Amino acid sequence: MNKQSAAAALLRDCERALDALLPKAKAEAGPGQAEQREFRRCQALLPEELRSLLEEAKEMKWPFVPERWQYKQDLGPEDKTNLQDMISTRLPDLLAYLKASILAGECGTAAAVVFLLDRFLYWIDASGRLLRIAEGLHRLPPPPPPPQGLHRLHPAAPISPQLLIRRARLALSAARPLDYANNADYNSSRKKKKEIPSFL
Repeated sequence: MNKQSAAAALLRDCERALDALLPKAKAEAGPGQAEQREFRRCQALLPEELRSLLEEAKEMKWPFVPERWQYKQDLGPEDKTNLQDMISTRLPDLLAYLKASILAGECGTAAAVVFLLDRFLYWIDASGRLLRIAEGLHRLPPPPPPPQGLHRLHPAAPISPQLLIRRARLALSAARPLDYANNADYNSSRKKKKEIPSFL
């Protein structure tokens, strides 16, 4: 199985996981301990640099996935790693982490993984499925408050400008620019000042 076929199969697993999560979220049923354990196991498989990038993506520190060397004048050996090569090597682990994040209800982490994978999956012609996952994440309702009564409602999963632009490009390639324009108009009517635009 080549890389494109393997990625497509893993993305289908993520879509099925998202489909399974939606009714649970609507019923306000949180993830179980098994899902949380699998989430932590998949997280531990990733190298420190990828975990660091994913945390920065969750915090929206940049609108587009950067190469570290683009923002430094003095480069060290650790800055010479090509992000494409790192993602290519760790693609199965990242997609497994995406699925585990979805099943554990960690939508912010899942959105960060989607963001990090976007450019690489575009290069292997797998953007369509990834964008459908991004849409599904954004449609999930916020989880219920924890049992202790702390009112930490999860915000709607934020989607980066990079993914908005990717969707526009795919719509243009499919000769359906009005589909994207309509969604963009809807976005602009919903967003507040200084907010990162929502995907839908």
